[in-house]
Amino acid sequence: LCVCNGNVVCARVSCPSVTCAHPVITPGECCPVCTGLCLHHGKEYQTGSTFTSTSDPCSSCSCLNEVVNCQKRPCPVQCSHPVPSEACCPICDSCLYDGVVHSDRHTFTPSSKPCQRCTCIKGTITCVSLVCPPTPCARPVTKQGQLISYKLTQVLFKIQL
Repeated sequence: LCVCNGNVVCARVSCPSVTCAHPVITPGECCPVCTGLCLHHGKEYQTGSTFTSTSDPCSSCSCLNEVVNCQKRPCPVQCSHPVPSEACCPICDSCLYDGVVHSDRHTFTPSSKPCQRCTCIKGTITCVSLVCPPTPCARPVTKQGQLISYKLTQVLFKIQL
Protein backbone atom coordinates (compact mmCIF):
# COMPACT_ATOMS: atom_id res chain seq x y z
CA LEU A 1 0.00 0.00 0.00
CA CYS A 2 1.51 3.33 -1.03
CA VAL A 3 0.60 6.83 0.13
CA CYS A 4 1.75 10.04 -1.50
CA ASN A 5 2.01 13.28 0.54
CA GLY A 6 4.82 14.81 -1.42
CA ASN A 7 6.81 11.65 -0.68
CA VAL A 8 5.95 8.10 -1.65
CA VAL A 9 5.66 5.96 1.44
CA CYS A 10 4.90 2.27 0.97
CA ALA A 11 3.94 -0.24 3.63
CA ARG A 12 3.24 -3.93 3.38
CA VAL A 13 -0.43 -4.84 3.73
CA SER A 14 -1.22 -7.66 6.12
CA CYS A 15 -3.89 -9.92 4.62
CA PRO A 16 -6.24 -11.96 6.75
CA SER A 17 -5.82 -15.71 6.34
CA VAL A 18 -8.29 -17.51 4.10
CA THR A 19 -9.65 -20.98 4.75
CA CYS A 20 -10.91 -21.83 1.29
CA ALA A 21 -9.25 -24.25 -1.10
CA HIS A 22 -9.18 -21.88 -4.09
CA PRO A 23 -8.63 -18.25 -3.01
CA VAL A 24 -8.80 -15.60 -5.74
CA ILE A 25 -7.01 -12.25 -5.98
CA THR A 26 -9.31 -9.72 -7.62
CA PRO A 27 -7.57 -7.28 -10.02
CA GLY A 28 -6.63 -4.08 -8.16
CA GLU A 29 -6.77 -5.80 -4.76
CA CYS A 30 -3.87 -7.10 -2.68
CA CYS A 31 -5.45 -9.81 -0.56
CA PRO A 32 -6.94 -13.10 -1.71
CA VAL A 33 -10.64 -13.75 -1.04
CA CYS A 34 -12.85 -16.82 -1.00
CA THR A 35 -15.44 -16.85 -3.77
CA GLY A 36 -17.52 -19.72 -2.43
CA LEU A 37 -17.60 -21.18 -5.93
CA CYS A 38 -17.42 -24.94 -6.31
CA LEU A 39 -15.56 -26.71 -9.07
CA HIS A 40 -17.08 -30.06 -10.07
CA HIS A 41 -15.75 -31.93 -13.11
CA GLY A 42 -14.45 -28.71 -14.65
CA LYS A 43 -17.65 -26.70 -14.15
CA GLU A 44 -18.18 -23.86 -11.63
CA TYR A 45 -21.23 -23.68 -9.35
CA GLN A 46 -22.36 -20.88 -7.01
CA THR A 47 -22.47 -21.57 -3.28
CA GLY A 48 -25.97 -22.65 -2.25
CA SER A 49 -26.77 -24.13 -5.66
CA THR A 50 -27.88 -27.71 -6.35
CA PHE A 51 -27.20 -29.56 -9.58
CA THR A 52 -27.13 -33.00 -11.18
CA SER A 53 -23.73 -34.63 -11.17
CA THR A 54 -22.14 -34.74 -14.63
CA SER A 55 -20.52 -38.09 -13.82
CA ASP A 56 -23.67 -39.74 -12.36
CA PRO A 57 -27.09 -38.56 -13.56
CA CYS A 58 -28.70 -40.40 -10.62
CA SER A 59 -26.91 -38.19 -8.07
CA SER A 60 -27.90 -34.74 -6.87
CA CYS A 61 -25.09 -32.42 -5.74
CA SER A 62 -24.96 -29.23 -3.70
CA CYS A 63 -22.30 -26.51 -3.44
CA LEU A 64 -21.59 -24.85 -0.11
CA ASN A 65 -18.48 -22.71 0.41
CA GLU A 66 -16.40 -24.49 -2.23
CA VAL A 67 -17.39 -27.96 -1.01
CA VAL A 68 -19.41 -30.23 -3.31
CA ASN A 69 -21.55 -32.92 -1.70
CA CYS A 70 -23.22 -35.52 -3.97
CA GLN A 71 -25.77 -38.16 -2.98
CA LYS A 72 -27.84 -40.72 -4.90
CA ARG A 73 -31.39 -39.52 -5.40
CA PRO A 74 -33.85 -41.50 -3.26
CA CYS A 75 -36.26 -43.75 -5.12
CA PRO A 76 -39.91 -43.35 -4.13
CA VAL A 77 -40.84 -47.00 -4.67
CA GLN A 78 -38.94 -49.94 -3.20
CA CYS A 79 -39.40 -53.52 -4.34
CA SER A 80 -37.55 -56.73 -3.46
CA HIS A 81 -37.04 -58.12 -6.99
CA PRO A 82 -36.80 -55.14 -9.39
CA VAL A 83 -35.96 -55.56 -13.04
CA PRO A 84 -32.69 -53.73 -13.83
CA SER A 85 -33.28 -50.53 -15.75
CA GLU A 86 -31.38 -47.71 -17.44
CA ALA A 87 -33.42 -45.31 -15.28
CA CYS A 88 -32.07 -44.19 -11.91
CA CYS A 89 -34.74 -45.98 -9.90
CA PRO A 90 -35.76 -49.64 -10.28
CA ILE A 91 -38.89 -50.52 -12.21
CA CYS A 92 -41.37 -52.35 -10.01
CA ASP A 93 -43.99 -53.41 -12.57
CA SER A 94 -42.38 -56.86 -13.05
CA CYS A 95 -39.98 -59.11 -11.11
CA LEU A 96 -36.57 -60.64 -11.70
CA TYR A 97 -36.17 -64.04 -10.01
CA ASP A 98 -33.37 -66.54 -10.72
CA GLY A 99 -32.51 -64.63 -13.90
CA VAL A 100 -36.09 -64.81 -15.27
CA VAL A 101 -38.36 -61.76 -15.67
CA HIS A 102 -41.94 -62.40 -14.50
CA SER A 103 -44.81 -60.05 -15.32
CA ASP A 104 -46.96 -58.48 -12.63
CA ARG A 105 -49.44 -60.91 -11.01
CA HIS A 106 -47.74 -63.92 -12.68
CA THR A 107 -47.63 -67.11 -10.57
CA PHE A 108 -44.76 -69.51 -11.22
CA THR A 109 -42.80 -72.45 -9.82
CA PRO A 110 -39.11 -71.62 -9.33
CA SER A 111 -36.85 -74.23 -10.91
CA SER A 112 -34.64 -74.14 -7.80
CA LYS A 113 -37.62 -74.72 -5.45
CA PRO A 114 -40.20 -77.04 -7.10
CA CYS A 115 -42.32 -77.33 -3.94
CA GLN A 116 -43.07 -73.60 -3.89
CA ARG A 117 -45.45 -71.39 -5.83
CA CYS A 118 -44.43 -67.76 -6.18
CA THR A 119 -46.31 -64.68 -7.36
CA CYS A 120 -44.89 -61.40 -8.65
CA ILE A 121 -46.81 -58.35 -7.43
CA LYS A 122 -45.43 -54.92 -8.32
CA GLY A 123 -41.77 -55.97 -8.18
CA THR A 124 -42.06 -58.03 -5.01
CA ILE A 125 -42.15 -61.83 -5.00
CA THR A 126 -44.16 -63.77 -2.44
CA CYS A 127 -43.69 -67.55 -2.22
CA VAL A 128 -45.70 -70.22 -0.40
CA SER A 129 -44.66 -73.80 0.25
CA LEU A 130 -46.93 -76.49 -1.15
CA VAL A 131 -48.01 -79.42 1.00
CA CYS A 132 -47.79 -82.92 -0.47
CA PRO A 133 -51.02 -84.94 -0.42
CA PRO A 134 -51.00 -87.90 1.99
CA THR A 135 -49.76 -91.19 0.54
CA PRO A 136 -51.27 -94.61 1.28
CA CYS A 137 -47.89 -96.36 1.49
CA ALA A 138 -45.68 -96.91 4.54
CA ARG A 139 -42.44 -95.56 3.05
CA PRO A 140 -43.15 -92.90 0.40
CA VAL A 141 -40.28 -91.65 -1.72
CA THR A 142 -40.18 -88.14 -3.15
CA LYS A 143 -38.44 -87.83 -6.51
CA GLN A 144 -35.93 -85.00 -6.75
CA GLY A 145 -37.66 -81.91 -8.13
CA GLN A 146 -41.20 -83.28 -7.79
CA LEU A 147 -43.88 -82.69 -5.23
CA ILE A 148 -45.82 -85.98 -5.40
CA SER A 149 -44.64 -89.04 -3.48
CA TYR A 150 -44.67 -92.44 -5.16
CA LYS A 151 -45.13 -95.94 -3.75
CA LEU A 152 -42.21 -98.14 -4.73
CA THR A 153 -42.68 -101.86 -5.26
CA GLN A 154 -39.87 -104.10 -4.21
CA VAL A 155 -38.42 -106.36 -6.89
CA LEU A 156 -35.84 -109.01 -6.10
CA PHE A 157 -33.47 -110.41 -8.69
CA LYS A 158 -31.59 -113.66 -8.44
CA ILE A 159 -28.28 -113.58 -10.23
CA GLN A 160 -26.64 -116.85 -11.32
CA LEU A 161 -22.92 -117.02 -11.84
